[in-house]
Amino acid sequence: LRWNENLPFTDPLNNESNMIMAADPFRYILSQPVAYPPGTVYAYSGGATSLLGETLVRSTGRSLKDYAREKLFAPLDVVDFEWLDIGPSRRLNAFGGLRLRPRDTAKFGRLLLTDGQWNGRQVIPAGWSAESIKPRINGEGLFFYGYQWWLGRSFRNGSELTWAAGVGLGGQRLYVVPSLDLVVMINAGHYRDGLQGPIPFGIFNRVVLPAV
Repeated sequence: LRWNENLPFTDPLNNESNMIMAADPFRYILSQPVAYPPGTVYAYSGGATSLLGETLVRSTGRSLKDYAREKLFAPLDVVDFEWLDIGPSRRLNAFGGLRLRPRDTAKFGRLLLTDGQWNGRQVIPAGWSAESIKPRINGEGLFFYGYQWWLGRSFRNGSELTWAAGVGLGGQRLYVVPSLDLVVMINAGHYRDGLQGPIPFGIFNRVVLPAV
């Protein structure tokens, strides 16, 4: 679908802000014209993620928060979290608004390294972790994109290290390096200074990787 959320939030052509303010955000998302055949062109879209969330809500008959609390947060011993209902519809939260402690966020990275297990319990289906971090399409710049994961690489000690990353607003970054059995969670507050990209990546590449 044609989608652009890189414009200023107050720009009337910003699809994300229009989605947030819509009385029926999912009708708004699905009203956007088809721009390319599915799976051929990458476009960062909070609308697509919102549709994934709403699909889960309608198929389970439960709110995203309640379903996640039972199926994901409780098995991971995550008890302190906040997940905001965004917009006047109060039906948007899959694309953002989740707030977690860094140590709890790191647990999601650990699931990628244990085939979905936590303390011996299968939290997500076996095999899904590997499937979710397979490259599915070229992303921005040199990145690939999987199932909601950014996929990249770093160069250390004469070899290439591939990693998967969860990217959150303000510089929240979850890096998972399977070859090193490594999970790195970086918590930041760069919401307005334009440093949410270079600083977390610099910490990961210039501080953490040399240390391991």
